[in-house]
Amino acid sequence: IDDDVGKNISEELQNPNININKASNSGSGVEINSSNNNNNNILFNKTHKNSQPRPKGKGSNGGRLQSHHGLQQQWAKENLKPYNYDPELAPTITIETGSGYPHTIISNRQNTRRDNRVSLGGGKWSSSLQEELSYIVEDFRAAGFDDDIIE
Repeated sequence: IDDDVGKNISEELQNPNININKASNSGSGVEINSSNNNNNNILFNKTHKNSQPRPKGKGSNGGRLQSHHGLQQQWAKENLKPYNYDPELAPTITIETGSGYPHTIISNRQNTRRDNRVSLGGGKWSSSLQEELSYIVEDFRAAGFDDDIIE
């Protein structure tokens, strides 16, 4: 058992939705690479505070690696206060960032939705949790991740 991940990695790799040749234990997370032609890599981290790799460096496509919170961090801080949300303890993924890379594409989509809420007279962070969760799959597809990675 990898205590940082909190799961038995071998059980995770036996998941029928994950091709065992694409997944590997990587420190405090599980790295999964798409089986399709898409070269986007993703590393799932139990917490932002312990996100891997350290140092982040560059990804296989040349973009800088950066942690990404599925829910926009400021949105979560504003809306999950009653649940003692701590962004350092939230699960994250490590993906490539920079112009044209997945993290930037996803962040730009999140920022566009935020700006649209404001332009319609709403608050920056006025969307519901359900709305935000529904955007995650759309955002990852738009960033070029295959469904086998998203699942």
